[in-house]
Amino acid sequence: MQTQLLAAAEAAFEAQRHARQVCGAVVTPASRPIAWFGDTSAYAASALRIVTAGLNPSQVEYPAGQPDRRFPGSTGVERACDSYVASLNDYFRVDPYWRWFNTYRPLLEGLQASFEGTFGTSSAVHTDLCSPVPTSPTWSRLPATVQAALSVNGVRLWHELVELLQPDVVLLSLARHHLSRISFPAMDTDWGEWFAIPQPAKPYVVLRRLYEVGGRPVLFVWGRAANTPFGSLSYAARRQLGARILEEVS
Repeated sequence: MQTQLLAAAEAAFEAQRHARQVCGAVVTPASRPIAWFGDTSAYAASALRIVTAGLNPSQVEYPAGQPDRRFPGSTGVERACDSYVASLNDYFRVDPYWRWFNTYRPLLEGLQASFEGTFGTSSAVHTDLCSPVPTSPTWSRLPATVQAALSVNGVRLWHELVELLQPDVVLLSLARHHLSRISFPAMDTDWGEWFAIPQPAKPYVVLRRLYEVGGRPVLFVWGRAANTPFGSLSYAARRQLGARILEEVS
């Protein structure tokens, strides 16, 4: 699998080189692409293979003045190599941006999993649907033309990566219109309402859809975001959601 991961990583570098050519002003300075976040070896050995999906890496991953802080093992790297892959695998053991990733923690705990491999029987990996290229500003503030330019390569690379990772579950919490970017063969007619979690203002609706990935059925689960993934749900509700997903795939 290492050879395939290196190929996926090099494709991410090529996407960043292309991004610098066509919209270089928005590419985060001193950054490298982030093909994935998390330990792919621990993920492959997990009882349940869980992939989470966002839009693209934040500029926070390469902070000004300390750009190599979160990926020290790939300092100076300009192409895919073993040290770059290792830096992605080590992300959650070095200096992850927990302020954002901790939003997933209760959901993953319900699934008996974590990003860093410290809870349960599974290690999850995070991916980005639209692009592996860190941008400044964040995705929602990029001009539509720039989003389109980045997505040309990014969406294709995400599909290739997910097919390589062969997950059992994919968790998505992003604007609903992004779901149309998913082009795996669908095994359901459309996204269906799975259940609704009562809330004071309005119920939190969870959608599900089965896709065929690499010849296997994979459960995709979506819930709306609120600045952070599944952010409008309480800790307890997110953990219960994770437990319900685990029950479904078990």
